[in-house]
Amino acid sequence: MMDVVVAIKPSDGMIAMHVRPIFDQVYSILNHQTSVPTTSVSELSSIRVVMKLINSTLRTL
Repeated sequence: MMDVVVAIKPSDGMIAMHVRPIFDQVYSILNHQTSVPTTSVSELSSIRVVMKLINSTLRTL
């Protein structure tokens, strides 16, 4: 997921209109996953990194 977030170019006109709704949905799912008791510490760390990357990308839109 981190590779996908980093590879997406929000300025690309072909995908720009689709990026925000998809990233908003992914962010919401990841946010929920952080509160699931079965999420391991290593998964939680990776989830937080991806959430930060998504936030960063959404700020540039």
